Amino acid sequence: MIQLLAQTAARLPQQSLKGLQDRFAQPDPMAPTRIVMVLCLLAFGVLLVWLLGCLQERRQQPAKPQPMRLYLRLQRKLRLPLRDIFYLWYLAYTTKIENPTAILISSGFYDDAVARFNKTGSIFSSGSGTTSPFNTIRKRLFPDTPS
Repeated sequence: MIQLLAQTAARLPQQSLKGLQDRFAQPDPMAPTRIVMVLCLLAFGVLLVWLLGCLQERRQQPAKPQPMRLYLRLQRKLRLPLRDIFYLWYLAYTTKIENPTAILISSGFYDDAVARFNKTGSIFSSGSGTTSPFNTIRKRLFPDTPS
């Protein structure tokens, strides 16, 4: 039994070496594909690390003030009709008000903004007529103050 094991053990290294020699003697047809796959995975990894770095850097920067977003959100909270939201957005956009939310808070700011808007000669500026959409919006925003 021991002799049989010794003969088998002596043949194993020769057979494995012969198998390795045969394996390396023939070129691997998948080698270029594997190399391209590894390079693509490396490029994907580098891209992923770069994107995560950009996201982390962006999170560390202070948030930029967005007065127009606050203005539009406040209009939705006030449940203004979509038409009025459009008119108020156009009013703030045309008059280039730095903080348009002030229009919704103060009737004085609102009246000043509408007066500047009427001077622009826009389609919606109708002077001080009672049919102006801004008069109806003013009545809705400031019901207790006289116009």
